[in-house]
Amino acid sequence: MTDSRKNSETTTSNLSSDVHLLPAAARIKRRILGHKSFLIGGSLVAFFLLIAILAPWVMPKDPFHQDLTLRMINPFWHVDGNWDHLLGTDQVGRDYLSRLIYGTRISLLVGFSSILISGLIGSFFGILSGYFGGRLGAFINFLITVRLSMPMILVALAVVSLFRGSFTVVILVLGFTLWERFAVVLRAATQQIRSSDYVAAADAAGCSTSRIILSELLPNVLNPLIIVATVDIARAILAEAALSFLGMGVQPPIPSWGLMVNEGKNFMFFHPWMIVLPGACIFILVLAMNMLGDGIRDITSPEAKS
Repeated sequence: MTDSRKNSETTTSNLSSDVHLLPAAARIKRRILGHKSFLIGGSLVAFFLLIAILAPWVMPKDPFHQDLTLRMINPFWHVDGNWDHLLGTDQVGRDYLSRLIYGTRISLLVGFSSILISGLIGSFFGILSGYFGGRLGAFINFLITVRLSMPMILVALAVVSLFRGSFTVVILVLGFTLWERFAVVLRAATQQIRSSDYVAAADAAGCSTSRIILSELLPNVLNPLIIVATVDIARAILAEAALSFLGMGVQPPIPSWGLMVNEGKNFMFFHPWMIVLPGACIFILVLAMNMLGDGIRDITSPEAKS
């Protein structure tokens, strides 16, 4: 019994030592291939990105073309379905598959553009608060508290109702209301790095504050920044869909998934696929973004690296 336990412990130690002897690229590859959530989420996100990029070439029809003689055609799986319109047509005869493909562009463009704006704002506030502290840090903490006290969707609805919904307004509103998570995470990360030896060495060497922030702090907070950005893209996509569903987001005839759900709600009892299809697209894309963000967090965490 003792010999078998010693053998198992020896085998475990040998395996762990073999893992540490692997090159860095091989260890990263092993962590990626062993994380199912990251693989599934990354594959789905890559698929949606590919669809969005190739939309003009993969759309079977013009998503804006209306033909009332072809209105409300059922998808191909129905008995009276039309193979010329695989997923049917909407209430004014527009091809539903083409509008879903074009809607992928809208969702991803809104998500990435708004997170780019909010990431810049939140990262700026978070790094300043974590590095300088003092009154400046207290003031930024007050701004974060004020932002957290206001529900994001209500603020977005109020602003959009004042300036009217449009593609640009939605991006700006979401960009200026989704920055608080960046600020909180980067403030904590900056406070940890601020007391490290290499930052103290750069300060002692006479480096300017801007150089320390850009060359020492910023590269070391990119990991939490990427994780927060990936997860918040899903929040932005969901918020855009909610605003468009309420009629205050992207305006027709631009095919937004939330707007398509809004247009299909009047026909939900006789043509439920008009709600199910765009709703499923929103669900899958948001789930994929969250799975990708969770996978990046797990793969790049210190526990996984060790």
